[in-house]
Amino acid sequence: MPHDLGTWGFIIALAALILAYPLDVLAHVTSPILRDWWAARSIAALQKRFDVLSARLDQLRDVQVIDEVAEQLFVAQERTMLMIGFGVHNLLTGLVLITSTMAPDFLFEIGGLAFLIITNLFLMFGFRRNTTTYLARVSPNRRDGLKADVAKIEKALQERRQVTFQKG
Repeated sequence: MPHDLGTWGFIIALAALILAYPLDVLAHVTSPILRDWWAARSIAALQKRFDVLSARLDQLRDVQVIDEVAEQLFVAQERTMLMIGFGVHNLLTGLVLITSTMAPDFLFEIGGLAFLIITNLFLMFGFRRNTTTYLARVSPNRRDGLKADVAKIEKALQERRQVTFQKG
């Protein structure tokens, strides 16, 4: 068990880097579920959530839908660009770390590796965000998911109104 603050700082920073991506994925997976649950607490909140999703669906009606083949090609292109970008980035950063004579000690190498990991995560999130935003507008599969969410919330809204009407 380490007793100095530097070692604890390094351990906590390493744990944060390792856990950042899984926790981000968990947050993205659970956020729509939590928003729908929070909206279902009252009729006004449920109506507001229904209006937001319906407006988003109405905006998408004017956007041309791509077929599944085009969607798969787009995803494959995005992944190829991501792999090439990571490869070039990792190669250049590795060359800088190997050939650097500024501070040839362990902390410099750890700092370089941390820089490599952090910039790779930023690259990945940037590519994925652009792809996800685009596909959310043009993909029929994602529109079907939005339609299902609207239908589910509409059903919950009707059930809440019936329960409220029966109580009153």
